Amino acid sequence: MRSRQAGLSPMPAVNYEELARFYDALVTDDSDLPYFRDLARQADGPVAEFMAGSGRLSVPIAEDGIDLTCVDSSQEMLSLLREKLVARGARARVVCGDVTRVELGTQFTLIFIAFHSFEELASDTERQACLENVLRHLHAGGRFVCTTHDVPSRLASVGPGKGDRWRFRDPQSQREVTLSLETEYDDTTGVVQGEEALSFANDDVPFLRLPLRFRLIRPEAFSRLADEAGFIVKSVRADFTTTEYREGQCRTAVWTLCPRRTV
Repeated sequence: MRSRQAGLSPMPAVNYEELARFYDALVTDDSDLPYFRDLARQADGPVAEFMAGSGRLSVPIAEDGIDLTCVDSSQEMLSLLREKLVARGARARVVCGDVTRVELGTQFTLIFIAFHSFEELASDTERQACLENVLRHLHAGGRFVCTTHDVPSRLASVGPGKGDRWRFRDPQSQREVTLSLETEYDDTTGVVQGEEALSFANDDVPFLRLPLRFRLIRPEAFSRLADEAGFIVKSVRADFTTTEYREGQCRTAVWTLCPRRTV
């Protein structure tokens, strides 16, 4: 099973170049913002967000005056981030790059990956490379905070007949848009794949169809990858609380990893 999973071909979870125009209108949940904002304030040194997207978290953190670096592989999403920084008079270093191999020339006291984005790396090879690259960029006493889906909770909305629908306004045309999501799950590989279809209100035919693919990760698998990369697990919390994570009892596992060399 491991060799099959490790052999999964790299591909983006979704075409963010196409989705970027709608992303901020679609993704409005900021319930994790206080948690990451507090982490950045307490870091006492440079902070980096890997897979930063359009800056949902990064821009408010930059507004706090944090020495911040934002990394993402999508130029379109980073364009949104830069526009927000300018509009709000905030500063951050913005880097377009692959988190599995980007070289920033700086070490950080805190690196984080939010919004379950780590699971957009579908293969063990990509995941291991990402963790090893994070480790290379951390100060000896630094921390890496990463969120993953609680697998049982996420699977409750995956599969035939469980598709979700969201409605929002297109920022450009101000027309109402419906996004429909249909997915399926491969229990052998842990891969969730499907399609996002966007249509304007009262239109039967979508104007945009985007394939979706990510791979859920169980706690024991994440712990193994972290150990192999050179981390120890400091804590695993449930949904940005102080409660210890228990599988099946929340939506998100919040991992805090520290370099093993500090122990």
